[in-house]
Amino acid sequence: MTFKRSILSLLLFLAPFSQSFAAAAGAEPSFDEVLAKAAAEHKRVLIDFSGSDWCYWCQVMEKDVLTKDEFKAYADKNLVVLVADFPSRTQLSREVQERNYFLKNKYRVNGFPTFVVLAPDGRELDRVVGYVRGGPQAFIEILRKTENIPAQGAENPPAAEKK
Repeated sequence: MTFKRSILSLLLFLAPFSQSFAAAAGAEPSFDEVLAKAAAEHKRVLIDFSGSDWCYWCQVMEKDVLTKDEFKAYADKNLVVLVADFPSRTQLSREVQERNYFLKNKYRVNGFPTFVVLAPDGRELDRVVGYVRGGPQAFIEILRKTENIPAQGAENPPAAEKK
């Protein structure tokens, strides 16, 4: 009886942790989910192709740009960010690995860091390869150049919007 009670206590103790791990494991969105979110929120997609635990310039970009409040505020308002990570020491789920390799091949990424800006339909609008000097401001200026590229089908706005 003591053994059964110990096992039951252990299971009850671990239950909240297993839910947290399951939620974390399922927290990675699919590419289709990212595109749908971008379309629903009228935002562009920024895919950050990174080697987070081995790529020096990826780590510097993360520290100098991507984690800064100025970039976060811009991204929250204008982008749906997807990190396609290719770590060497961190194990990603098979599903995330497959998604990341699919995206790497689809957008022909050959080096890290690479940032690909997409319209909500998945069409590539721009890309930035390598570290961007100048902090968040410089990176945001590059991203702003894609703000006025029309979404697919927007070349002919409805008559009420024509001037």
